[in-house]
Amino acid sequence: MIRSIPPVTMLDAARSQDKLSPEPTGGRGFLKKPRNWRFQTKPLFKKIRGPLVDVFHEAEEVLIVVDLGGFRRGDVSLTMTPEKYSICARRGDQKFRQEIALPPEVDIENCAEYFRNGVLEIVLPRKKDSP
Repeated sequence: MIRSIPPVTMLDAARSQDKLSPEPTGGRGFLKKPRNWRFQTKPLFKKIRGPLVDVFHEAEEVLIVVDLGGFRRGDVSLTMTPEKYSICARRGDQKFRQEIALPPEVDIENCAEYFRNGVLEIVLPRKKDSP
């Protein structure tokens, strides 16, 4: 015949500790009664209003990464001048416009743009004669 041992909960362990303990403090030895936890702060979640834009200034190039999740290639239009790079995206009622200031030593003639899986990567090489 197989017998099973009933599980012991924390409340059962605390009760048995109170009965067996000769301490005058109510049996608060090694096993304490479970606490009711109360949290003082609430988690903070920031609401993102538009796609995230990262600009990396590296030694040989400037890399711009834009997260355009939900937009397709036809929804995005790009405009470049020597001073700034403009990204406009429109899909239904969603609109996004971002202007990124470019450093003066980038070569805007030899830029490369990649749009994969909703992520736009723009690679702007630096001019050869810049220090």
